[in-house]
Amino acid sequence: VLNNDGIPVIETANVEIFPNPAHALLNIKGENMRKILIYNTDGQIVYFTDENVNDLQQVDVSRYAPGQYFVKIIFNNKQSVTKKVVVNRK
Repeated sequence: VLNNDGIPVIETANVEIFPNPAHALLNIKGENMRKILIYNTDGQIVYFTDENVNDLQQVDVSRYAPGQYFVKIIFNNKQSVTKKVVVNRK
């Protein structure tokens, strides 16, 4: 299966995204992550990193508007996975 970028999509990747819903920090845990992008529901990129991606990446979402977001992770083998997360306030 290919996504719109022509990159293969991993249907069941070993990725953890927590907590979900998130209030302040969003943790993204996985091996061999190369890039992480977070999109809002309008398709706008609100977070992007392709440097120093660790097996545990923390993203400060405290300034994001409450709502749904999509976390796209691209791995070193060019496969990707996209997961839905919710940002809300306590």
